[in-house]
Amino acid sequence: MAQHFPRSRRYFTNHLQDFDDKLTKESIQSRYQTDILQEIENVVGLIVSRVKADPRAEDGGLYVGLSGVAYGLFYASQSSNLSAETRRLCLTTAGGYLEASLEYCRKKSETRNSTGTAFLLGHLGVYVLAAVFFARTGKPEKSRQYIEKFISLHSMCKPVNFLSCGGDELLVGRAGYLCGALFLQQELGENVIPGHVIQTIVNSIIQSGRALASKLKSPSPLMYSYYDSLYLGAAHGLSAILQMLLVYSKFLDSEATKDVTAACYCLLSCETENNNYPACLNETRDHLWHWCHGSPGVIYFLIKASQVLKDEKFGDAALRAGGDNLWKHGLLLKGPGICHGVAGNGYAFLALYRATGQLKHLYRAHQFGQFMFAEEFTASARTPDCPFSLYEGWAGSLCFLVDLLDPENSSFPFFNVFK
Repeated sequence: MAQHFPRSRRYFTNHLQDFDDKLTKESIQSRYQTDILQEIENVVGLIVSRVKADPRAEDGGLYVGLSGVAYGLFYASQSSNLSAETRRLCLTTAGGYLEASLEYCRKKSETRNSTGTAFLLGHLGVYVLAAVFFARTGKPEKSRQYIEKFISLHSMCKPVNFLSCGGDELLVGRAGYLCGALFLQQELGENVIPGHVIQTIVNSIIQSGRALASKLKSPSPLMYSYYDSLYLGAAHGLSAILQMLLVYSKFLDSEATKDVTAACYCLLSCETENNNYPACLNETRDHLWHWCHGSPGVIYFLIKASQVLKDEKFGDAALRAGGDNLWKHGLLLKGPGICHGVAGNGYAFLALYRATGQLKHLYRAHQFGQFMFAEEFTASARTPDCPFSLYEGWAGSLCFLVDLLDPENSSFPFFNVFK
């Protein structure tokens, strides 16, 4: 019988067996491999049977639209751990979804031009995926076409106030543009995006952050808002913006470097007693344990900051952010997804495993992966609005399952801090 949780309850009680020091990497991987392969087959079959290549399904971009489902299947198709048949099915289906998504973008480009610059919620992300997909499938001319589309849109992001809601965050703003550029460079080569394009976006983010920080007399020299909220988390907030600026730190002059560094330490100081991060600056509650809001998303910023700033404080904070409290609170009722679901929190453990090599994090990631198919979860987890999507649903969970088979090369979609 399904359990009925109060709406205020956000997570399952974690009764999973925790890590035993006697376990080895080989024993952990071998214990779960057969189950993961079967679960991947099941998820692929579910997606292929339920999601149709309809351009109307693209509304919502990579985040909840058809292109995000295409990305999940494309990612799976690149895994040598899957059977040749499964990989072919994933690649063929992903191609069909992508073509439908591109048709949607073509039809909407004139009437909804403001969506063109949005990475996770608009056309920009579709172009990024198309550029990589066509490069991998032997169509370099088509790949170049979408790289050029991506580059051409950067000028629209230059004006500091180009979006009235706030133009710097990850889903629709300039941090998203940098995130897309990073993905293209990681997949296709460092020189695929001209330096002046990156410089333009970085300069605008710095200028925007200084202006708001000065207006608010913020403790941080850089501050950003989205719909008038001073978010800290990865989806809309300071952590992902700073993460992208750290990635492109060579484009910062000396004064910008000082401001970014000071902003990083300001965010670090927002850690709560529970080793979490509140959704917004000056908020006292720390009840959200999501990639979008909370420590599971801030972890990626902390890892990148430890790499760039060479301060162990950030690495130590990452370990706390992905420690026992995330293990306790991370089995989210909202579903399997990577934004605010179990797979997203499992990815936080995989990130810590890559950063430290500590087997405890790998084991915990596997436990979260198995829980998504446990009777308790399937009976009582809430069904997302977009149940097969990349960020809310099973396409993102598929990426997580694939990465459990190859944890040394795992990465949250578009958020690889290790390359």
